[in-house]
Amino acid sequence: MAENENMHGIDTSERKGKRQVKSSSKHVWNAQKDACLIDCLVRLAQSRQWKADNGQFRVGYLTQLEKWMHEKLHDYSIKGSPHIESRVKLWKRQYHAIQEMLGPNASGFGWNDNDKCITCDAVVFNDWVKSHLRLVSLRNKPFPFLEELRA
Repeated sequence: MAENENMHGIDTSERKGKRQVKSSSKHVWNAQKDACLIDCLVRLAQSRQWKADNGQFRVGYLTQLEKWMHEKLHDYSIKGSPHIESRVKLWKRQYHAIQEMLGPNASGFGWNDNDKCITCDAVVFNDWVKSHLRLVSLRNKPFPFLEELRA
């Protein structure tokens, strides 16, 4: 039996095809880590040093966010890429969807400030989600950092 095969002859190595699979790339986020990341993002956005002329963050921003989060949380398992990068992408996608729902071109949506989530009838949401399939999970899902991300 080969070194990377189990008793059934199945390859158990982490290598799948041409791409290396990282077993530790999955990161579990919690409310404390989310709040810390939001604080760090706000700090980054307020810093002239990290803003590019096009309104985006400069190269190396993920490394800076990782450093600040390590300093605040003492959790060195959080990596700029892929952990912070994927969390920021998710929030960006959700933020833009919420802005669209609350914008002038959409009707039937509201914002519940107590629960920090979109409100609407099921029919309205189901019609909207037909053209936004990746965002089906947004209904009744809290998005507590809307105000911070608007700034």
